[in-house]
Amino acid sequence: VQSTHGLADSWDKAKATFGEGDNGLVAYAEDGAEAMGKSKAAALDAASAYGLLLKGTGLDAPDLTKMSTDLAVRTADLAELYKRPFEAANEAIASSIKTGSSKALKGLIEYGITISDTDVKTEALTLGIARQGDVLNRQQKSLAVSSLIMKESAEAAGTYAASTDDIGVQIEQMRANWENAKASLGDAALPALTGLATKVGDLVGGFNELPAPIRNTVSELALL
Repeated sequence: VQSTHGLADSWDKAKATFGEGDNGLVAYAEDGAEAMGKSKAAALDAASAYGLLLKGTGLDAPDLTKMSTDLAVRTADLAELYKRPFEAANEAIASSIKTGSSKALKGLIEYGITISDTDVKTEALTLGIARQGDVLNRQQKSLAVSSLIMKESAEAAGTYAASTDDIGVQIEQMRANWENAKASLGDAALPALTGLATKVGDLVGGFNELPAPIRNTVSELALL
């Protein structure tokens, strides 16, 4: 049930970030275990985190969803390719998207991505989100950096899913599938467990309404 609530919360966050439409989110979440070693909930959370960074960049819901899910999967690919924890790769990429600063961009070098300030300005012009001579705002930088990360890391695409002989990947995939199974089991069991909890609550309520001497006697008998 805990896994079920976690997945439901993750879907709520995703809908709040990307809107009510599917836009590929269901397929992305379903593929999370194999493509990223992440449960549906964790995959959705990773995409939502990138989505929040890119909100306000002018992307519509489908494009925002695609860019965010692509970044999440590419994070797993880069982490596997360079044998770094997913969290470390995620932090480096998110920091670059969030600030677009030279210092943050240097953090991408260990993942084979080299982006300069000039590259960011040129990419903004290429995307048509800025004009020559403009000082880029945070949103423009975020979108340009995201686009460059995907382009510069293109060779890493699919690395995680293809690493089927890596024992670490196998373990992560098994854990993710187990979390998904628990969430699915919780979905099926939740109505029954909710009904049981209601009946237990009614029983406890009825017991508490009994006269004190009877309650004490029942409690003593229960201890025998």
